[in-house]
Amino acid sequence: MCPQPPGAGTPPPTPLPQGEGESLVPAGFGALSRIRHNCVAPFTRTGPPRMSLMTWLADQKLSDWVQGLGSLSAAGAAVGIALRQERLERHRAAAAAELRAQVLAAAIVPVLRDMQSSLRVRSGLLQTTRRLAADEHPPNTEELAVMLPDIFMNTIERADVFGAPVAAQLYTLIHRVEDYNRYVRACREWGVPPRQWDASLRPKLDAIGTAVAFLEPRLSHHIDALEAIQPTGPAAAVAAQNR
Repeated sequence: MCPQPPGAGTPPPTPLPQGEGESLVPAGFGALSRIRHNCVAPFTRTGPPRMSLMTWLADQKLSDWVQGLGSLSAAGAAVGIALRQERLERHRAAAAAELRAQVLAAAIVPVLRDMQSSLRVRSGLLQTTRRLAADEHPPNTEELAVMLPDIFMNTIERADVFGAPVAAQLYTLIHRVEDYNRYVRACREWGVPPRQWDASLRPKLDAIGTAVAFLEPRLSHHIDALEAIQPTGPAAAVAAQNR
């Protein structure tokens, strides 16, 4: 056999088809562009198919519906019971506070009425000091001083059951009584002329009377409510027997 020239046994290269836009591009670059076009596929977003709300509701089982409604009913009943229990506890707390206020008022109101009588007596004594003769002695410190019963100091920590205005007036009353008694002792110890006692002590005595006049009707209101709840007397006894 005659020797063949190199490359004679290989088939000739297949010419690449020229596509759109490749008429002016060399053959090598056209092959590269077709490879890139075939390897890089266009990106498409895929995902689960969408389902409408009505379709989802139609696909649910009847047992699921019954179970869901039962859970909602149980939750609503639990909330209602909790709210009713809370209202009941608030009502009980308010009733207990009102009862404590009525008991304290029943102990304080008689003392306030005694203080009103005592203030009238002290007011009369102060008037006599303006007309004292030169040889007359002024009233003693004990006669002019206003006694502060222990009931105020024992119940001052529980005065909040009457509300803020009444509790504040109770504190004010205690302060004014102590201030008045301190001025009474000062007039005696510092040698203030008796004719000037009324001018020095009258404003403080009137301030005590103002505080007592504020407290007495408001605390008496609690006693009236207590008597309305628990009536006493023959009529109440007859009503209890009829029951």
